[in-house]
Amino acid sequence: MTSPYRQPRAPSLSRGLCLVLALLAVTGVCAADNPLLAGCGLLGTGQLAAASAQFARALEQNPRCAEAHLGWAAALLQQGQSEQALQECELALVLNPDSPAAHLGKAGILAQLGRWEQAEAEYAALAGTEGPEAIAAGAGQAWVLCAQGYFEEALAALNRPPGAAATRLGAYVKAATEFAQFPETVRLAGAAGLGTGARLGLGSCLTGTGAAWVRQAPPPVLDVPRLQPPPPAPALVALRLLSPTEGASLRGRVALLMAGRVNGAAYAIARVGGRFAGMSDSLVFAEPLDTTAWPTGEQELSVEAYDAGGHVLGRGAVRVKVQAGDLTLTEPPPAPDPWVARELARRLMPQPLPGVTDQLRGEIAWRQDRLVEAQTHLTDAFRTDPYLPRVRQELLTVSQALGLPVLEGGSRLVRLPVAGRAVALTFDDGPHPKLTPFILDQLDRVGAHATFFLVGKQVEMYPDLAREIVARGHEIASHTYSHQNLTTVTQLDVERELAASRAVLAAATGRQAFYFRPPGGNYDGQVARAVKLWGFTTVFWTCNICDYYQNAKSHVVAGMMRRIEPGGIILLHNGEDLTIEVLPALLQALKTAGYSMRSVGELTATRTPTGARGTYVVE
Repeated sequence: MTSPYRQPRAPSLSRGLCLVLALLAVTGVCAADNPLLAGCGLLGTGQLAAASAQFARALEQNPRCAEAHLGWAAALLQQGQSEQALQECELALVLNPDSPAAHLGKAGILAQLGRWEQAEAEYAALAGTEGPEAIAAGAGQAWVLCAQGYFEEALAALNRPPGAAATRLGAYVKAATEFAQFPETVRLAGAAGLGTGARLGLGSCLTGTGAAWVRQAPPPVLDVPRLQPPPPAPALVALRLLSPTEGASLRGRVALLMAGRVNGAAYAIARVGGRFAGMSDSLVFAEPLDTTAWPTGEQELSVEAYDAGGHVLGRGAVRVKVQAGDLTLTEPPPAPDPWVARELARRLMPQPLPGVTDQLRGEIAWRQDRLVEAQTHLTDAFRTDPYLPRVRQELLTVSQALGLPVLEGGSRLVRLPVAGRAVALTFDDGPHPKLTPFILDQLDRVGAHATFFLVGKQVEMYPDLAREIVARGHEIASHTYSHQNLTTVTQLDVERELAASRAVLAAATGRQAFYFRPPGGNYDGQVARAVKLWGFTTVFWTCNICDYYQNAKSHVVAGMMRRIEPGGIILLHNGEDLTIEVLPALLQALKTAGYSMRSVGELTATRTPTGARGTYVVE
């Protein structure tokens, strides 16, 4: 159910974590004294490699420490290694069968893997206990039931124990189950998606793979070209174990030697029988490995090299025979710091993946014919995780319902077929808090209209200026969201730039962007395909003020006027450049020469869709 293509989110420190770190500083307790505490702190700041190293040290000090296995599981989960995280949770349960955090983590991972019945059983057992883990388990059980289409049972699970429906996951599941049953009336309020410091992520219980809602005829979506799969991961570098050798019998302390080189390796992990055996900050294990804690019999001894982000770069393995050691298995594990247990349980509590709640909001608004609101939420979900099931198709379908020619765009304009002396004025970039009002005033003086190709993130900063542009009779269009060179990114990134800019403009002004201009004029076949899919018309130019920057300022207007002809498209800028200095004189020269100065849409008689209900108005 999870997506491996989640967008990174900035780590943040919780108040509890800040207090713990402050207490460590005041009391002089260092990481070497308490690797469990240090590992939890590093998890909270997103330093997964360093956290893993601390949990590895804790396991070296005490191989029977359940909390060290849970900390390792939490680090693995944040690196997308669910199967290995599940193994660590199960090992923690062997050492401490009553650990709520271990049960919670195991249930969440089983749900991620689509093992519904096992996940529900784990959640149900924990939901019958007391404490904050029981509340999280109740929400998790409801999620699993909703994913299987048992909507009434899911709502009932949210009432056991009290408080489950008030959690972020519980609120999402409640809205999802009610939407599945009563799509015309449900609302979803509260903060969207995940907050910072996300832990165990769960996908949509309505649209994810295997979810029952997929089989219950949700609203039909457009048949659109599939997303290109992400580039394949590079082949693993083969590591050769020099010691121990294949078939060796091991007992006591064993040196681990390898042959091989892995560029970018930050640390290496040794495992025996799938269980953690040791860790090194390089491919050289300086300390021998203690086999007394290993499972006896024939086992696979493997070593994997990782980069700083937790991605596997290289691997090697041999089969060995582990002989019984001297470890007394009946010793009870020492009690960990109570805060460690609570923090690990909190980090293993399930939450919706980023984008999932925004997608549900968009689906609800779409079903209730609130199309611009649906466009905004679905765009947020698409930008967060474009591989969420159906989200791209849903957003394109809503865009079509708003009157946009998705799947039909892609035409390019360089010159406009006009009758008489008319030119199109276009301004790139902005809106700008100082320059946009000046440009608007100059246009008003000569009775001109223009097309403003706006940058989405600038519109987010100055939405009132975007609305003022529309209020004065001008046309808005897309200049992408972040103004980057589109030929240097993937087609998916181009699509997200286009969708984001359109949604931001619509939310700010109620107008849907129909025209598009690539920043810097950077345009290729990949950009053309994305533009066509999302229903834009690309507007280039016949006269660019940038071509005259080498001229003396007094000669710029004269030079441009020699280039301007009827049907021409004039490229100016809504930024701090030569445009501001020459604009009054240029507009006056055009007026004196008898030119009508209009927007691109006016000269092409294109009707611009508004954001109300997908109807059309002529600007």
